[in-house]
Amino acid sequence: MSRVANLGSGLINQIPLLFAKIGTVLLFILTIGMAARYFFALSGYSYIILLVPIASMAVMWKKLDEGTLLFVVLLALLFLFPEFFLG
Repeated sequence: MSRVANLGSGLINQIPLLFAKIGTVLLFILTIGMAARYFFALSGYSYIILLVPIASMAVMWKKLDEGTLLFVVLLALLFLFPEFFLG
């Protein structure tokens, strides 16, 4: 019975790490989608827009909350000041 308890407590401690890794992979997929949209839709955005998910992935790999917050803040900057990201 103690083995089950140890396994359960170990899994509970690893949940934030698993969420961080899953979030990073999802942001990687979003980055590929943003790059494809940039190149195929010719929307006129500069390459700096790709830094939004990439910077968030770099931070999220270590800390889930800070990476998510950075992603939300950078997206807010993108929507509030789109002229900064236009090429």
